[in-house]
Amino acid sequence: MRRTYPSDPRWPCLRWDSDRRGNLRCYYRNVAKPGSKQERLRAPFGSAAFAAEYEAADRAGAVPPKKGEPRQGDSTSLNFMLDCYYRSSAWTDDLSEATRSLRRPILDKMCARLDKAGRRLGVQGYATLSRGRIKVLRDYLKATPTMANEFVKALSRAFDYAIEHDMPGLKDVLNPCLGIKPLARDNTDGHHQWTLDQVQHYMNSYPLAKFRREHTAMAVLLYTGARRSDAILFNDDMVVTGIDGVRVLNYVPIKGRKRRKAKGKPPTMVQIPILPPLQAVLDARPPGQKHWLVSYFGKPWARRSSLTDNMRVWCREIGLHDEGADERCTPHGLRKAAAAFAVENGASTRDLMAIFGWETARMAEFYSEGFERAQVASRSMHTMRLPVRGAQPIKKRG
Repeated sequence: MRRTYPSDPRWPCLRWDSDRRGNLRCYYRNVAKPGSKQERLRAPFGSAAFAAEYEAADRAGAVPPKKGEPRQGDSTSLNFMLDCYYRSSAWTDDLSEATRSLRRPILDKMCARLDKAGRRLGVQGYATLSRGRIKVLRDYLKATPTMANEFVKALSRAFDYAIEHDMPGLKDVLNPCLGIKPLARDNTDGHHQWTLDQVQHYMNSYPLAKFRREHTAMAVLLYTGARRSDAILFNDDMVVTGIDGVRVLNYVPIKGRKRRKAKGKPPTMVQIPILPPLQAVLDARPPGQKHWLVSYFGKPWARRSSLTDNMRVWCREIGLHDEGADERCTPHGLRKAAAAFAVENGASTRDLMAIFGWETARMAEFYSEGFERAQVASRSMHTMRLPVRGAQPIKKRG
């Protein structure tokens, strides 16, 4: 049975498996490189010999170029254009860190792809990349329409930068990504919304007898309704004492911060009281721990994806998943569940906007619409009865 473990930041390309006797086996494989093969690492995990084996596999060419490191190709290659784009303000200043972490792997995988002649796309000329070829590259990701559309948007922004700076071969040339229609996305509800039974099963499986990362992560995400990118930054310095001695959490959501700053608008401030169940969890932390969520190293999570990876593992350990869908319960699903629970307990649209930091009522109405329809229907369903009135004789025609 295959099992996956959170990757260590020192060795990001590890894959774990177990044999028929339950013995764990460690493999090196870089999923960012198409066609790469996995290599068995036999030394004890974490030892000096293990690090040497990992470095040997690294030097074998299984790891893509690190950030800021020049790649193969001349000044007309696609690699060169992307390297210039990554160093520009259009990349570092105009895009948020979350957007950059999403788009760069997509573009790097595209550059590592081989054509029919065995040449990598990154070493070929960017001026020869036609609209039809971009559509073919997009269709490689058609199994995930959102990622396919994100690839077109990321490449389009790179060509906008290259055309604006008059890179060779692009003078008076239109962006080849213009006019490419996005693929239709699957008609789904997005991230799975945790049910009340799933939340209670998780809480019972990881009780708060003492400090536990599993229980703390659930309490922070559920009782604040924050995104994972904000939750990993929560610490005691963000807490102030409000009216009647109530402790209040103040933070500015990361999402939308750059956009509001570019438009000259003040940042959106979220101020929510700390509920007693959350305060009990925070009081159970070890002395001196200022951050609310910490990793197994005792430090704050460096990446938001690390919190998601660990929560998926915690959910697998307690069997909290459907058959064949073992990665449905995620931190963002808890945010959706928190909004649904708030509406069920009587929160209005304005209440949801204040708690979750939404700037418009569109998202709040999305969560409240279903409950409001159900409540109105339950109050008005009696009107569907047949009306009571005197019998009227039926007149025959002719």
